[in-house]
Amino acid sequence: MSRFVMILVFVCICVDAFAQKSSWRRGKLMRQYRMQVWREKDNEKAMSKLVELTAHSEGNFRVFLWLQLADRYERTGDYRNAEKIFTEAYRDAKTRRPRAIKSYLFNLSGTVYDAYDKLGYFYLRLGNLRRAEELFNESRQIRETVFPARSIHRIHPIVGLGSLSLRKGEYEK
Repeated sequence: MSRFVMILVFVCICVDAFAQKSSWRRGKLMRQYRMQVWREKDNEKAMSKLVELTAHSEGNFRVFLWLQLADRYERTGDYRNAEKIFTEAYRDAKTRRPRAIKSYLFNLSGTVYDAYDKLGYFYLRLGNLRRAEELFNESRQIRETVFPARSIHRIHPIVGLGSLSLRKGEYEK
């Protein structure tokens, strides 16, 4: 019986995720992302296209685009813009706070709550350990309320807190 329930839950999650995926302006923005950003070799062109796509997107896809853009800014050394964009993705995720089934990003590789952790890792790399710890703890609290006890999505802030302890030299934690 429990196996049937697990399969049913998995099917419901997949069906809902694909329903979300098809509702994004009939996939137009996704195709543009794949063709004009993901395959783009010139980073400046890719970043300008990401900014343009972000202006026309909404929901989980917008959070995904912001995280991609912030990551590109960080890789190029533009930490001011990276922090600004990571913070914008964090604010959007914080104001929307979707349930678990609505929180997955378009490619099912993460959730909108990854914005908390990515901003936390950004501050960890910059050395702002207090702010990183706040973000990881906030992410942990939210994920514990949103996701089931054995969900893989609950581990990200725990790994972040482990990285923070390692950075502080607290090896016994």
